[in-house]
Amino acid sequence: MIYISVALGVEAKPIIKYFNLKRDNEIKKLQVFKNERITLIVTGAGILKSAIALTHILSQNVIDEDDIFLNIGICGA
Repeated sequence: MIYISVALGVEAKPIIKYFNLKRDNEIKKLQVFKNERITLIVTGAGILKSAIALTHILSQNVIDEDDIFLNIGICGA
């Protein structure tokens, strides 16, 4: 699985469109989009929001050595 995190919806929009990701409506407090190979999470801006969102999504999945994690953004640290 490829996990992608972005802070803002404007960063997520082209990725969602390109990979034809669909909203996961089972997760109410976070915006999560996925298909069979990719999970994208919109974390909100800031280190704390990113850490909380990623901890939640990764704790819900079994992670193996072939998984890839990407943080994509247009600014930040």
